Amino acid sequence: MEPFEGIPGPIPRFPFGNALDFKNSLPWELCAKYGETYGGITQVWLLGKPALVLNDPELIEQVLISKQESFYKDKLRQAARPMMTDDSLFLFPNQDQDWSFIRRNHPLSMTYVQQWLAEQVSILKHQFTEDIQRLVDRSKSGSFPFFPAMKRFIFDGFARATVGRVLGNQAFEDYLVMAEIADKRLQARGSYPEEPTELKYQQASQRWFRLFANIVSEAKKNPTGQDLLCLMIREGGSELSEQALGHVFAEIYFSANFSTPGGLTNTLYLLDQNPEWRSRLENELSSISMDTLTLEDLQQCLLLEQCVLESLRILPPVAFFGRNTHREKTISFAGYQIPPNTPLLISNWYLHRHPTHWPNPLVYNPARWDEATRTANPLDSDYFFPFGRGERICIGRYFGLFIIKLALATFVSQVQTKFAPEPPYKASFQLGTRSPEILNGFCVPL
Repeated sequence: MEPFEGIPGPIPRFPFGNALDFKNSLPWELCAKYGETYGGITQVWLLGKPALVLNDPELIEQVLISKQESFYKDKLRQAARPMMTDDSLFLFPNQDQDWSFIRRNHPLSMTYVQQWLAEQVSILKHQFTEDIQRLVDRSKSGSFPFFPAMKRFIFDGFARATVGRVLGNQAFEDYLVMAEIADKRLQARGSYPEEPTELKYQQASQRWFRLFANIVSEAKKNPTGQDLLCLMIREGGSELSEQALGHVFAEIYFSANFSTPGGLTNTLYLLDQNPEWRSRLENELSSISMDTLTLEDLQQCLLLEQCVLESLRILPPVAFFGRNTHREKTISFAGYQIPPNTPLLISNWYLHRHPTHWPNPLVYNPARWDEATRTANPLDSDYFFPFGRGERICIGRYFGLFIIKLALATFVSQVQTKFAPEPPYKASFQLGTRSPEILNGFCVPL
C-alpha cells in the first residue's frame, strides 16, 4: 500500500476491494464517476491487487504515447486466443520488432488504401441497398433487435470490400461462436488453456481459418477483383507470408465487427432522438447524386462527418482500455513510484464529455464540429480518442469511418430508421467494446 499513499480512491472492502463496483457497473461509466469524484488518478483495489484509474489526459498521453515503453498490454494473448493468431497486432504486449513488422505490412497500412476505398463506394452502396431492403421487409413484422442485425450488415460489407464476396451464414455463425467464447474469457480475466476445449469452438475455428486460407490461395491464382486482397496481391508492398495474410484478413472482423456496427447503430439512434439533425442530413444528402456517389462526395459532405464525429464523442464504441506498468521495474509516474505490473484502467468516457472542453457535453450537436474543433480534436487527441491513441491506435480507423459514413448515407437517403422506446437503449461490454445490445428498431422507406 505504501507506494500508493496519497492517491485518492474509494474505500476497499475485504475481501473484494473495489472489484464489486466494476461487477455492478459498466467500466467506462465507473471510471468517469471516479474522475468526477477523485480527479485524474484514482487508486482502486481489485481483490488484493492495487490498480489505478486514469482520467487525466496528460497521464493517459504518457501511457499511450510519450512513455509507452514503461507500459504493456496484459494477458490478452491467452484470453483472446479463440479469435486471434500469432499474426494479430492486438495480441502483442509491446510494440516490438515483430509487432512493427506486421503493422508495416498489414493490408490497411498499404499506400493504395485510398484507391481501394474509392473503388468500393459503388460496390458497397449496392450491397448496403440490398441489405437495407431486407431490413425493410423484416420491419413489416415489427421492430427487431437492431445491433445484432447491424453486426451481420457490417460483416457482409467487410467481406465484400476485403475479399470480394459475402461469406454466408455458416461463416457468420462461426464468427459469432468464436467471438462469444473470446468475450467470456476477456470478461472473466481468469486462467484458461491456450486453446479452448469446447468442440463447438474448435469446429468453428477450423472452418473459419480454413476458409480464409482458401480465399487467399484462390486470389493468388487469379487476383482480378477490386477487393483489398486482390489489390494487395497485384500491387505488392507487403512481406506477409500467404499463411499470415490469411490470418490477418480473418482477424479484421474480430478487431472491428463489434465497434463498427456499434458506431453505425449509435449514430442512427442519435439521429432518431434528434430528428432536426436527421432532417438536415437528409436534405444535405439529397443534393448529392447517390446513383453516382464517389469517395470524394463522402469526404466533402461535412454534415455527414459531423454527425459521425459527434456520435463517436457521446457514445464511443470503444470506451475502455487497459495497460500495465513495466513487468519488472518500478516506474516514476504521476509523482509516485509505481510498482511493477500495476494495472491501469483508462476510459475516454469522462474526457469525451468533459464540460470544460465540450460545452453542453450531453447534447447531440454535430454543429460543434466546425473547422476549428476538428483541427483541435483529431482522432488521436487529449479529449477525443474513440480509436485509442499513439502507435497502437486502431489500424482500421479510416476503413471503419468510411464504412460508417457510407452506410449512414445509404440509410438516411433510403429509409427512416426508428427505434422503439421499449426496451430502452442499454449498452453492454462485449468483446472489449461498448455494444448497444438492448435496442429494437425498424426501417420505413422514405
